[in-house]
Amino acid sequence: MVELILHELRTPLTVASGSIAQAADERAGALSPAQRAHLERARRACASLELVVRQLRDWTELVEATPGPETPMGPAITEAVQQAIARTGRGLEAPISIETDARVPIAPRPLAEALHALAAAVLRAAADGTRVAVHAQATDGEKPTVRLTIGDTGSSTPGSGFEAEWLGGLGFSLPLARAIIESAGGLVWSRHADGRLAGIGVELPARDAQD
Repeated sequence: MVELILHELRTPLTVASGSIAQAADERAGALSPAQRAHLERARRACASLELVVRQLRDWTELVEATPGPETPMGPAITEAVQQAIARTGRGLEAPISIETDARVPIAPRPLAEALHALAAAVLRAAADGTRVAVHAQATDGEKPTVRLTIGDTGSSTPGSGFEAEWLGGLGFSLPLARAIIESAGGLVWSRHADGRLAGIGVELPARDAQD
């Protein structure tokens, strides 16, 4: 069903995007500032829809995917958070504390996309000028795992549910992030406070760097 929806969306989106680009190019000198603004809004709307279509396609591929090659978690976290904070601005700070050098069974690109989406969601919800702490550590148990918290997860646990998945304005990025994490046997959860996303937690199976 999802594949059918994607197929039906792709053609009209391609036509709309192409028509907008052609109209902007052919009538560039004849357009008023207001008309150019209308075309730019339409172009951004099409780009947003195209992103959702790509994310949906990635999600369908991940649902039954096997775990990918292992990726070091620490560098991936650092890069994802730094990119998210750079794009968010608003005087936010995101101090990063990493107490593990573990690797996780996700390929670099999807891991980067998932971590960036999760960090961006928490930063987006944070008040201007606040600190959003990011912490990663190995956890005890029968099987080695690494736990990442972004923001204030409080007493929430991996079984708390991922309510953040249904936040508006983020496209399909959070369902895709959850699919990426779960495809590797991990869990993702979120905590909300006063109607606002306060933090997101991730737990993934891991291997020590020296293994």
